[in-house]
Amino acid sequence: DPGAADFDGDRVSNTDELRNGTDPLATADGDADGLADDWELAHGLDPTSETDAGTDADGDGLTAVEEFGLGGDPNDKDSDGDGWLDRYEALTGTPLGAAPPPPHLPDPATGLIVYSPALTMVSGGD
Repeated sequence: DPGAADFDGDRVSNTDELRNGTDPLATADGDADGLADDWELAHGLDPTSETDAGTDADGDGLTAVEEFGLGGDPNDKDSDGDGWLDRYEALTGTPLGAAPPPPHLPDPATGLIVYSPALTMVSGGD
């Protein structure tokens, strides 16, 4: 069945590609935004729009394309459920799921200090 096949290897069937407005013969990233079509569909993004790559739906300071690169969820500030903000893990170079170093690193974008695994940020030192 050609509809059930996946000609471009992006883990989205040809039928689903056509239903979502993507090309079943194109690359795994039909809109060339740096996000794989199957990942976009799984996370409620639009595989036909390159603008969603720069969005931050969960407000954690990471764009969708940064979340994709980290293996995170663009709709969850704490993708791995370990109690640490994804952005803090990214800033410290800690893979999602691993324990990050003590929370005393200022966020260069905001100057705020990540305070605790309670997913809060406070200004000043701790």
